Amino acid sequence: MAAPTGWGILGCGRMTDRRVAPAFAECKSARLIAFQSRDADKSESYRKKHGADRAYSNLDDFLVDGEIDVVYVATPPAMHVEHVTQCLDAGKHVLVDKPIAIHANDATALADAAESRGLTLGVLHQQRFHPAIRQLIDIARSGTIGKLHSMRIQIAMWLRLDGNWRYDPAIAGGGAAMDLAPHALDIMLHVLGTPIRVTARTATHCLDAPVEDFCAATIEFESGAIGQLDLSYSAHAYGGRLEAYGDQGTFISDGCMQQAASFTTQIQLEQQPRATESRTYDGMCFRDAIEDFSAAVRENRKPAISARHAAEVIRVINAVYAADRANQSISLKPAGSSRTP
Repeated sequence: MAAPTGWGILGCGRMTDRRVAPAFAECKSARLIAFQSRDADKSESYRKKHGADRAYSNLDDFLVDGEIDVVYVATPPAMHVEHVTQCLDAGKHVLVDKPIAIHANDATALADAAESRGLTLGVLHQQRFHPAIRQLIDIARSGTIGKLHSMRIQIAMWLRLDGNWRYDPAIAGGGAAMDLAPHALDIMLHVLGTPIRVTARTATHCLDAPVEDFCAATIEFESGAIGQLDLSYSAHAYGGRLEAYGDQGTFISDGCMQQAASFTTQIQLEQQPRATESRTYDGMCFRDAIEDFSAAVRENRKPAISARHAAEVIRVINAVYAADRANQSISLKPAGSSRTP
């Protein structure tokens, strides 16, 4: 068996502490080597808590660590372009937290940079690895519910974090749409194909911050399918819901879009009785995302969520904000266009 891939984590924040770093304890193909933070005490505390070998406060020292093959970039979105570029320049493969960048042109430039260096760049859309989403993808491929004609994804929570960067548009790039839509759009685009038009509205209903706490968007696809997004920072709910409708049946899952402790799936096929299943969930989609990326590096292949795909996700999110500002639908130009909505 090949030696585990060495990983370093750049950024010691909430998601690193709660979700990503603990997942390494469950990984067979990845080993956590080091943390990096400008705050030396914080990186050292993360090292001790999560069992890494080293802690760095100097980014240059972190990037020349020869045992680190892959860097997980866990800094806020406005810093992703700079930090991903620095990691690539140092010869490191990179898994970056979503969104890959705030602007689609920047995301495409990062994908170009990785390819020109022969390095692997992927994005942490971990919900792709949730068991219910895996089931949806299998159903879509097999044609179990026929040709998909519509999909609705709801992600909601009551998010109140004192002094958090998510409420600063200059750092976060937006509110609920920029933060939550990447997970939903990753799945929609993977299953439904090429998006061609976006209509959207955002609002700030309850949150005392200069970012939206609500977004409703409709995405039209080249296939004729329609996707609907329902995203909120001000809903007393957690878990998320996905509904996929085909011409021969329906798939519905509750609890599959966030780290809920349990989830349900339902399949309804025309005249057949509805098949409903409820399962507990260990939250190991983060582990599976890390394992997939480690395998991609070893096998010199694309990860499940490539930088090109993630750039397309951001292109749609940019169109969501443009449609809201213009109060009209936005036609998406072909990927690679020099102009971004």
